[in-house]
Amino acid sequence: FSMRSLKIVQFFLIMSLFACQAPVRPVDQPAYFKDPKEALAHIAKSLGRQITFVGSPSIKSVPVDEFFNESSAEVAVSGKVFQQQLTTMLGQEAKDINFSVLSKKNIATAQWIVLSSYSPIKDKVAEQPGSWIRLKTVVADVVTGKQLAASESYLQSSQFQGDPTKFFKESPMFLTDKRHKDRIEVMNGKAQPLKEKLTVQASFADAVALYDEGKFVEAEEGFSEVLKLTPEHQGALSGIYQSLWQQGKKIPAESAFGKFLAVGFDEGNISIKILFKVNGTDFVDAGDLPLQYKLWTKSIGQTMVAKSKCLDVTGHASKSGSSEYNDRLSLQR
Repeated sequence: FSMRSLKIVQFFLIMSLFACQAPVRPVDQPAYFKDPKEALAHIAKSLGRQITFVGSPSIKSVPVDEFFNESSAEVAVSGKVFQQQLTTMLGQEAKDINFSVLSKKNIATAQWIVLSSYSPIKDKVAEQPGSWIRLKTVVADVVTGKQLAASESYLQSSQFQGDPTKFFKESPMFLTDKRHKDRIEVMNGKAQPLKEKLTVQASFADAVALYDEGKFVEAEEGFSEVLKLTPEHQGALSGIYQSLWQQGKKIPAESAFGKFLAVGFDEGNISIKILFKVNGTDFVDAGDLPLQYKLWTKSIGQTMVAKSKCLDVTGHASKSGSSEYNDRLSLQR
């Protein structure tokens, strides 16, 4: 070959290599919004673009889970609303896929799952002045937990209804168990098998919905079904206690709380939510909380003795007030 022909061959080889490379999945830049629908539309459009680079599942039904709090595992009022809105928007962006709210029916055959979380971000992290909530959504493979697409946007805090839904507000503990941590890992790009967890999550979400509607007998039955799948599911154990308490069945409720607490001790996850009066060290006395607090602290003591465990008890104060005052109040609490 002449030198010229060698260069031509080399050129075509380089061109062939470039032609064989897979297209790079587009990644969007952080964007800040004052309108919730604009924040969700940004996520939906970004995921829609990315999905075109990874193809589509052979089974076109894709469940969409609720937005959950990254630190507490709670679902806020906006978290439920945003689930519905994002489901609709994703359907508009990827018309060949049927997106629907996570249920026992659609998770049974699903190949993909849409997971979403929310978390307040610190002022120093935000690129814009003000208070913001980060909304993060990923599309993942149900079996492997591999992340297929991801997007996030930032919503002005005043536009986010952060109050937990009834079930999570009345739960004695933050439900940050291993299942929650596995979801966080998938959100952060670390693959975790999801099929079994999502089957349980769908049943749990159904029971929570019944509780939020005030159907406590049906909710108790729903949480019992979850425990048949996973006997140590902390959310379902809490749900049994809460449902029994709401039905006025105090003795069975106390027994259920003991079982709930025992699992928490075994997993090293005891985060009992006891509220104090403002600027004081007395527990709040709203509704039947004093009765529940008495039951909780009694059960904690009994479980500690039975399991020969020790606890590191920590008190907290709000962000308002001076650091010195809050440190002193926290210690007193």
